[in-house]
Amino acid sequence: MRKFISSLLICLLIVASFAVAAQANSVIYVTYAQFGAVGDGVTCDFDAIIAAHAYANENNLPVRVNSGTFYIGESGRTAIIQTSTDWTGASFIIDNSVVTTAQGHHRFNVFHVTSHYDVFSLTGQVESLAANQENIGIALPQPSLVFAYNNDVRHYIRNGQGNGQAMSDFFIVDENGNVCPTTPITWVFEQITNIYARPIDNDTLTITGGHFTTIESANGWNSPYFARGLRIDRSNVVVDGVVHEVVDEIPGQLPPNSGFLTMSNAANLVVQNSAFAGRLGAREGTYDIQHWNTANVLFYNVTQTNCIHDWYRWGIHASNNTRNVTFDNVSLSRIDAHRSVNNLTIRNAEIGYGSLALIGRGDLLIENSTVRSWHFVTLRHDFGSTWDGDMVLRNSRFIPVGNDAVLINSANNGSINFGHPTTLPHNILIENVVIEDDHLNVVRNRLGGFLPFQFYRGPSVLGAMHAYGNDALYVTLLWDWLTNRSSPGITQEITLRNVEATGGRRVRLSKNVFRLRERFFRNVRVIRETTCPCAR
Repeated sequence: MRKFISSLLICLLIVASFAVAAQANSVIYVTYAQFGAVGDGVTCDFDAIIAAHAYANENNLPVRVNSGTFYIGESGRTAIIQTSTDWTGASFIIDNSVVTTAQGHHRFNVFHVTSHYDVFSLTGQVESLAANQENIGIALPQPSLVFAYNNDVRHYIRNGQGNGQAMSDFFIVDENGNVCPTTPITWVFEQITNIYARPIDNDTLTITGGHFTTIESANGWNSPYFARGLRIDRSNVVVDGVVHEVVDEIPGQLPPNSGFLTMSNAANLVVQNSAFAGRLGAREGTYDIQHWNTANVLFYNVTQTNCIHDWYRWGIHASNNTRNVTFDNVSLSRIDAHRSVNNLTIRNAEIGYGSLALIGRGDLLIENSTVRSWHFVTLRHDFGSTWDGDMVLRNSRFIPVGNDAVLINSANNGSINFGHPTTLPHNILIENVVIEDDHLNVVRNRLGGFLPFQFYRGPSVLGAMHAYGNDALYVTLLWDWLTNRSSPGITQEITLRNVEATGGRRVRLSKNVFRLRERFFRNVRVIRETTCPCAR
């Protein structure tokens, strides 16, 4: 009998151990409820959210939350995400109205996607770099993004003010030190004051779903920047189906926002099937999407949760130092590149009041798109109106909302040192573009120069190259000429192929009709073509 009982106990222990093992193996994802989250939209669930992601990161488990409304209030902490997360069906309330800036909590992102890999220094191992150099001369543990700086050379001095940014560059390097041809070295580094590498994650991390509502702060016009959103500092990430909106915005009391979605120091990023909020203007630039030091970025099927034509809601997107960026099938009030984008493609897009405000280099392709704004493209005059490469505008519509129609607006009279070379696009192709300017064929009463009014004389490819952008300001243009301001690099060739202005007027080279415009444009070759050879 004793022997039977002993055998039975042993069997029960074996069964129990298998049950425990089976239960452990059945945990295939983590939820917030497992760590005490209530999800009623009132109780602050942030502690549970942080704990759930910490456990998921430690055990390499995904997070799945498909129901509930999670309230996030005052906090000086961040939930670190290192595994795929599915928020489909869940909602989040981010309450900025309870956040005080005195403790610095306004700068803590709610979620931060990070890599398992650590950044490592290459300073002292690479002492100089040449433009288009194919190998950096050392091996790396794995493919990485390499960032190089020379603090003794300054670039991107904004509008001649301040000291600009240290000359910097970033590029993808494989384990053998070879520079990826799609991210070539741009600048000549005679010396390097700092250089480091960020390993590129091999696997793809996905962030899926989730409806986020930010209750806006009313900290006032002089508030510092808020950054209470989702930040990504990891390569190979897909953001799919995220929606963000903002409520309780009070004009004149809004803090600037650096972005609900911010991405930095990473490669191979996709944002798709998502919607973000155009922000009301604040004391400084304010955005809902911002990325910098990013390469190979795709925005696909991205829209805005409010009207893209609202003049007060242009704060949607901004970027700095990016490479190989594509916007496809998007509807946004503004696409903005401050300190250079290398290679930009915009297709199947509808762009509102904020327009396309860019500087950069490489290839700029805009096709199958509609822009309803003051200009089709604005080359930002505060950074020298520069595009060091070629530009193609194809199969698109331009609907001017102002009192003139300029396809490529620019302003650089040669008087400001921006710290970097400035040039207009080398070659411009404008093909199958319709300029809907019927409403401008009337006298526009606007004072300026010596004329109390002036007629709309037709659309133009380029602006006046003066910051005022007004033909009538003859005195300022004459002063520029008499003081012999230096000219930026000028476009070599413009090809107009089937460019139609519905108002019936001929497309001009420049809106600057001042006789001395030849100082800027005398060597530009303009080719006008149609698809029919007989009409040439």
